[in-house]
Amino acid sequence: MTAVRHLAAIPVAVLYLPVDVQLLLAIKQDYLPVNRTLAFIDDAAQPDENGNTDPFFLWFNSTRMHVFTHLKDASQGVTGQGIYADGMAEHDGQVGQILTKLDELGITDNTIVIYTTDNGAEVFTWPDGGTVPFRSEKNTTWDGGFRVPAMIKWPDHIPSGMISNDIISLQDMVPTLMAAAGVDDIKEKLLNGYTIGDKTYNVHLDGYNFLPYLTCQGFLG
Repeated sequence: MTAVRHLAAIPVAVLYLPVDVQLLLAIKQDYLPVNRTLAFIDDAAQPDENGNTDPFFLWFNSTRMHVFTHLKDASQGVTGQGIYADGMAEHDGQVGQILTKLDELGITDNTIVIYTTDNGAEVFTWPDGGTVPFRSEKNTTWDGGFRVPAMIKWPDHIPSGMISNDIISLQDMVPTLMAAAGVDDIKEKLLNGYTIGDKTYNVHLDGYNFLPYLTCQGFLG
């Protein structure tokens, strides 16, 4: 099968203490996460001497919408609805930059894009906190702490416009993405002993392969 490129995020920040506001403001644009991410995609998508490109995995770990909200000047007041809404607009622009880069490189149709988060909204840090229609918030075991949005795009494989309220966990992402890359038995391989590079793993991997479900080719029992 054609090589799949998985897109999610890449942590790039190294922070030395002590720091102050002036030091943080002096960080060059080249070192901001979104710019480093775009440079990574450019480099990863370069073809070799035979015109072939290798698959890559990218985890874009944005600081928006994480407390505390320090907006760039161009984002100040753009929504007229406060700092949190302005931050969301800034974050939306960052996601748009990444999607545009995939279009420019001509790899959109062969890239899986996942947009989600690792916990529910944090309400008590107003005005930096968000709101949810569920009970409670981050750091609790109620729905507000665990139920998060998730959007997955893979043209010609995952039907567009499909909406589901079924339960899926981020732990399911590894076996699902591995299956999309052609390894649909990664859990069994790891359990029986699987060598990756110079290391052999004998471990249990939590999670389930949801690829048949997402591509409407089957259902989980």
